[in-house]
Order: sequence, then C-alpha cells, then structure tokens
Amino acid sequence: MYALDMEAYMYGYQYPRYEAKKTPIFTKIVKWTPEEAKLLDGGYIRDGNRREKHINTQDVARFPGWNDELVPSRYRYGIYLEMERYGPVYWQPNLPSDLPLQVTMNPERYSHMLSRRNSFSGFKDLRERLRLKRYKKYTCAELGGKERSPDDRVSPKVYDFFLYNGEQDLLEIRLNTLGPVVDKFLLAETNWTFTGKSKPFHFPTLKGKPASQNIGNWGREGHNRNRGLQQALALIDVQDEDFIQISDLDEIWRPTVATTMRKCTNFEKPHLTLRLTFQYFGFEFHHHAGAWANGKVLIWNTAKHTIDKVVAQSIRDDHGGGVQIHDAGWHCSWCFGNMSHVLSKVNSYSHQEHNQPEFLTRENILNGFKYGFDLFGRTWDQFEFHPDIQEIPDYVAHNRERFEYMLRRRNEWGGFYDVKAEIWKNITGQI
Repeated sequence: MYALDMEAYMYGYQYPRYEAKKTPIFTKIVKWTPEEAKLLDGGYIRDGNRREKHINTQDVARFPGWNDELVPSRYRYGIYLEMERYGPVYWQPNLPSDLPLQVTMNPERYSHMLSRRNSFSGFKDLRERLRLKRYKKYTCAELGGKERSPDDRVSPKVYDFFLYNGEQDLLEIRLNTLGPVVDKFLLAETNWTFTGKSKPFHFPTLKGKPASQNIGNWGREGHNRNRGLQQALALIDVQDEDFIQISDLDEIWRPTVATTMRKCTNFEKPHLTLRLTFQYFGFEFHHHAGAWANGKVLIWNTAKHTIDKVVAQSIRDDHGGGVQIHDAGWHCSWCFGNMSHVLSKVNSYSHQEHNQPEFLTRENILNGFKYGFDLFGRTWDQFEFHPDIQEIPDYVAHNRERFEYMLRRRNEWGGFYDVKAEIWKNITGQI
C-alpha cells in the first residue's frame, strides 16, 4: 500500500476505512526503522528510508498465536489484526477510480493491493507455496509404462521438437521451463509462412531447413512439421527408448512428465497423448472444451521407426491412439504481448478465412482479449474467466511482472504492451 493512502485503506484498495484517521499514518511510517516497518500489517509499505518492503505471511511476530492460516483469512475478508488501532473497514467489489497511476498501470506488481479475495489472500509468497503444493506429478502407471529396475542401465534421452515463427516470449518460456529436463531442443523454421508468403529467418544458422512445396496452407503446415522433424532427427543420434516430444511452441508440457518418463520402460502404447489445459489470450481464459490433445511424445523404436518414414503430422493428429496423460501442461493459444503480433499471426497462419477486415479492427481485438470472446465469432470457441490463476509454467511464475500480459488481460489496454505504452504516453507525455 502506498503510505499516503493508508489513512483511507487497509490491506488493499477494496477495503476502505469507515473513518479515515485524522493523523496521517505516513508521518509515523517515515520515522520508523525498517525493522519496525516490517511488522506493519498490510501488503507493501515504505520503510523509514522510503524503500518498499513486502510483508509476507511469515511476519506475524506482533500477533502471538497467529499462523499461516489465520493471517491470510483476515486479509482476505478485511478483518483487522488490531481493530482498536485501525478501526473497521468494509469491502467494495469495484476498485476506486482514483488509484495511483503506477498501481493502475502495473496490476501484477501491485496485485496484492488490487485483490485480496482469492485462495492466497493476495500474499505472493503464499501464492507460490500453493502453486508448488498443487503441482502435478506422475507415476509410470499413469504414463502407461512400468518402472525401470535398479539394474536397468538404459538412460533414455528426451528431445523436444516444435515449429518456430519468431514468437520470442513463448520460446523463452519453453526453453527455461523445460531446459532442466530436456536433452536437446529441435527447432524447425522456414523462410515462408503457412500461407506461402516469404519471411526472414529468425534463426538463420539452423541446419536442414525444410524445402517448400506448393500444397496449400494446411498442406504446407503439415509438410513443415514432417520434414522439420525428419531433418532434425538426422542431426542427432536417436536411440531405442528415447522420447521425442512433438508439439507447437505454445503447447508447453510439464517438466514432471519428462522426469517420470525417464524412470519408465515397457510402455503399453507407441506414444503418449499430452492433454494440455486449453487457454486463450493468457492463463485467465480457459476454453470450454477443457483439454487440448495435440501434444505427443513418441517413444522411439528402431525396429518400427525410421527417420525418413516418421510422419509428425500423423502422430500429432492421432488423439486416441496413445496413452492419455491428463493435466500434462498448458496450451496458451494467442498469448501475445503486442497487438502487432496478433495481426502478424492472422496474416501468416493456415486459417486464412479469418483474415477479414472486420476481425482485425482495434476494437474487436482489444475487447476479445479483455473480455475473453473469440475474435472470429466462432460459437464453439467460448472461454471461462479464471482470475485466481496459479497453474502456470514455472518460468512465468518466477517472472510474473515480465509476463503480466499472460496473467492480466482485463484492463484498458487488454494486456498489450504496445497499447499500454500509447496510453502511458497520452497520460504522462513520456515514452
């Protein structure tokens, strides 16, 4: 909480005081030592040196007998820890219109001020503890395999194959989330789009680029995927029981799938079907279909597989033939940080029936991303809003402010950084 506002609010901007204190609390805070300031109940404060201090659920020394369950519940429902000192508050569902500009424009940084009524009561440390506590883990039986015996010396490798078209944030998230468990990433890129238009290479040093064919948008997409995987496999020494994960860049699977796979053998089916949580625009909006089943893990068998015959598109489309792995990761479709990226995708991907002027207006895109409706009016693509999100990739969880647009779309700029910069410039005159 900004110290100047603490005479009017407590815990956050949804809890105004019935009677503001006549003596501004700010004058007391700036005289306190940092050690004393840490013990003040209420989100972010400023200490005696006016540095922000995050108050977490461990700071309960002033309140003997309180614990990690009682403190969050008090913050969540606006019950004061010291009623006689601060007086009563009430809850208002809508935030005040005169929020400080820094708070308004940085909703993830100041999330504890904007919402306390969630499972972690606005506490960022508690939110992370809950995320880790609920993190999905697997057994060999769930993956359709059997545990390796201690005498089994086979050490299978894990390869991660995907197509790339310049989505830098998604690439960074994927590499950092899966990097600790993947032996090698196999990235395929072409210098043309699925619609056949020329584009520059984002990775010009890639080896074995797929050759072009004039076979239509969807045929081109399948060709890129098939030839990309074949040429990638030709560059590595793939062995029996190695795992080859096949998905698109925005289909990010859980690291715990890979760590468990390595411990398993004798799988009952030739591949695993990764059923990913189907999310749109960001992690707040969940598709009503529930799961996205296009992520696959091929278990390499030299008696059945040859590099020149493996067809990635057929494996990707075989939703019922593999072992079904539920809650296996995240499909964050249309998770873009700039509106310009949305326009670029529509111009380059296979669904060219969507490339219509009425779909690409600023108003349609902003409202779609903000309120969670399909940009192209498809009745099947309906989304549910989940504001209390904790199930997200590790790298996003560790860099929430950096990837704020994936976590908070319901604002004036729809989460888009380029639109946000325009608004900031119009308000402050600064770039």
